[in-house]
Amino acid sequence: MSQSGIAQNRAGEMMAVMTPQTAQAVDIDGTSGHAESSLLAEGIYRLSVVSSTAGVRVDIGASALAVASHGVYMADQQAEYYFINARQKVSVLGGILNICPTT
Repeated sequence: MSQSGIAQNRAGEMMAVMTPQTAQAVDIDGTSGHAESSLLAEGIYRLSVVSSTAGVRVDIGASALAVASHGVYMADQQAEYYFINARQKVSVLGGILNICPTT
């Protein structure tokens, strides 16, 4: 962290930092079949794989449906940040996915 309070990487370059709102985080369990979130508000969300045996498939959309042949693959313990439009859902298949809004 620089003197000005802006986060920097090891090379001294500024980098974006988002604060997870963990009180609003939810887990979606798609271990035994497809599962989806409720409708989400617009914003940036951290999606992280909490538990899986071989990674998960994730789909985001108004009628999201993660299946083995469609969706983004995420490995066990992997986390990614996504912008989600208002009234979209997150769907998961193959494990437990944590969805956490950021500021």
